[in-house]
Amino acid sequence: MTRTLPIAVATAVALATSGCTTLLGNLGKGHCMKSTRGYDICIKAENVDCEVDNVGDVKCSAFGTSTDLAGKNEHFSTSMEDNSTDDHLWCKLSGKLSNEDSFTCEAAEKFGKI
Repeated sequence: MTRTLPIAVATAVALATSGCTTLLGNLGKGHCMKSTRGYDICIKAENVDCEVDNVGDVKCSAFGTSTDLAGKNEHFSTSMEDNSTDDHLWCKLSGKLSNEDSFTCEAAEKFGKI
């Protein structure tokens, strides 16, 4: 005798394998954010690194994945946010958050790194 999965379980499995994160959380992808161009940027806590300088300012770098509307996955890094060769972004200056609209700084704040 064969058994069938209940509809809810089958639907959850289908959504999980299709990359849908809305109904099931981010499924271990880390902190996911939506760009204004429709990309999903996902960054894990272990891929966020922040350094504090001698006056308390904090610069961070982050690496993750970028998924476009067609489902194509690519590498994401901090340098892609500001089109620079520097893989760090200032997230805290003079005790105040800066660049809080950036994916890097949002992830750093989410994971308690700043």
